[in-house]
Amino acid sequence: MPENCALDALALPDDSPVHELLRLCADAEPVRFHDEEFVVAPGEPGLDVYLLVRGSCLVEDDDATRERRPGHELAIIHGAPDSPVFVGEMAYLGGGYRTAAVRSALNTLAIRLKPAHVDLIIERLPFFTGILCRQFARRLAEANAALKRQHADSAMRTRTHIALPGDVVCTAGEPAMELFQLMDGTVVESRADGVDERKGGGDAPVFLEMRAYLRGGRYESTVQAKTRALIMAIDAASRLAVVRNFPEAALAALEPSA
Repeated sequence: MPENCALDALALPDDSPVHELLRLCADAEPVRFHDEEFVVAPGEPGLDVYLLVRGSCLVEDDDATRERRPGHELAIIHGAPDSPVFVGEMAYLGGGYRTAAVRSALNTLAIRLKPAHVDLIIERLPFFTGILCRQFARRLAEANAALKRQHADSAMRTRTHIALPGDVVCTAGEPAMELFQLMDGTVVESRADGVDERKGGGDAPVFLEMRAYLRGGRYESTVQAKTRALIMAIDAASRLAVVRNFPEAALAALEPSA
């Protein structure tokens, strides 16, 4: 927990916009966070917002532990009397639990604000409202970028085609440059140890030659359409995306007995 400190400890210059905030919110509390102390921790309840006035904080992974683990920092934020930074505002705006892990680096001086203070600030102090809006917009942009990265990691390069009866989908011995998902129809797999029919269109996805595809080897069977078949071919560049999207199928295909 932070400790209360004297207002003089903030050492605010006369032209700092923080003076106006303190006049409006006379009962707001100056506080000090010590080195490596959490300012906010993920999962904790609380709607207090901290205005970082002097010092720096580390933004860490949302699974950050109480004991700092160097190398898990995502960003560093700095606060100064002429450019203060809000910390903990997302819980206030969202009305929920903390979602961020922010840790003090050395000693950090801040002003603890209650929800009523923040309401007053938004209503009457455009300078600080602008800071809140810019921070919120930046958080949204960061979340959007993270979602785009996640989507890119899971996206697969595919092509879809219809195989007519008798068409060859792949030939044994050829490089396994594509994975085939049988969306609908029936195909015949011919390999050295026998012949199997595979049918698509059920609840579970049906993959053809997944083991060869994941290992980057050669097709182990010749696959030929028995009926009109709808097939999605997944490019070799999407191997990791296939594993992310279909982990159970990938593990089963790579089992020694598969």
